[in-house]
Amino acid sequence: FASGDGKVYSKGSKAFASNILKTYLDLGGFIHFNSEVTNINKNNNLVESITVNNTNIITGDEFIFTASPTHLFSNLIEKDYMPKSLKDKFSKRTINPIYSSFHVAFKVKKKHNQISDSVIFEIPPIKVGASYITRLMLKDYTYLYPNKADTVVQVFTVKSEEDYNYWENLKINNHGAYEEEKNKLADKLKEAICNEFQLMNESISLLDVWTPYTYTEYFNSYIGSYMGFTFTKKSNLKDIPYKLKNLKNFYLLTYWQKICGGLPIGLELGNHISKVIK
Repeated sequence: FASGDGKVYSKGSKAFASNILKTYLDLGGFIHFNSEVTNINKNNNLVESITVNNTNIITGDEFIFTASPTHLFSNLIEKDYMPKSLKDKFSKRTINPIYSSFHVAFKVKKKHNQISDSVIFEIPPIKVGASYITRLMLKDYTYLYPNKADTVVQVFTVKSEEDYNYWENLKINNHGAYEEEKNKLADKLKEAICNEFQLMNESISLLDVWTPYTYTEYFNSYIGSYMGFTFTKKSNLKDIPYKLKNLKNFYLLTYWQKICGGLPIGLELGNHISKVIK
């Protein structure tokens, strides 16, 4: 961004992901929906097949795992296969922190919208999860809706592992309180936005609220992370290998393997691994 050779994809992350999917399908790929991998079947350090939903066996020559590494090494194969660099990052959490975020999305009438692109502004302290926030980052998505009368703005607040634990415990132990707390915070953040931009209540309406735990619910993501490890000045920035030692035909392709993860990392690794296999 600073040097002028990086930009946000004009059609957004959904279209970015859809383009990857379309390429895969156009090349002859196919998808088994509602299919949980419940076992990885090995023989002499060679993966022969996977078991889906505890019943269906799917064979193959090469296997690429793209979900959470913690799920892989806790439930599907032995921890001995985990790359040392990945073990080090999980064990040295103070220098390899993991973050998630709390989000609220609003619909705003364009004629009343004074927000342009990303803005950050100070607010009175509001407790979100286990910690307080004193500023809001707000992202305007007008560029995705050029011909609409309304646009979408999204509140983004970075949250720590402690915050994740707060939301997880609340959802598991008291679903009603979890939903109530989400809506209460959405109202407070909406008020903060209206105060900052002199918006009237009828100009802005709630679309959705999601917490760090939402990412775990939908994607089985460890501590609600969608970007993998964050780095500090003491972190080892070395990439985590995609090839697992002693497994000849098994590859790891996740956003945890490069700083800082996300969709482009998946695209880059996927492209590289496909060429290695070919």
